[in-house]
Amino acid sequence: MRFADPKNDLAFKKIFGNSKHKNILISFLNSVLDFKDGKEIVEIELANPYQVPKIPELKEEFLDSFEIAKNSISQGLDNATISLVTGLNVDMIESLRD
Repeated sequence: MRFADPKNDLAFKKIFGNSKHKNILISFLNSVLDFKDGKEIVEIELANPYQVPKIPELKEEFLDSFEIAKNSISQGLDNATISLVTGLNVDMIESLRD
């Protein structure tokens, strides 16, 4: 039987990032951080690691992507190519075609 190497980012997230096994993460953090004498971590809330940060500059980039997509549509490019260039999903691109 092979085990995942916890030094690998994906394996670490799989082992310690599961909300069903918070006790494993709490134990790990208390051990690594050497918390004791009533200062241990007893509860933890896991956040979604894939959330898009709310940074004002990103709004401009998103709007730029829409403009690029609109221009690409007017030039007759297909959805797959526009998606590749802008990062927008096909549904977003289709909504711009209407």
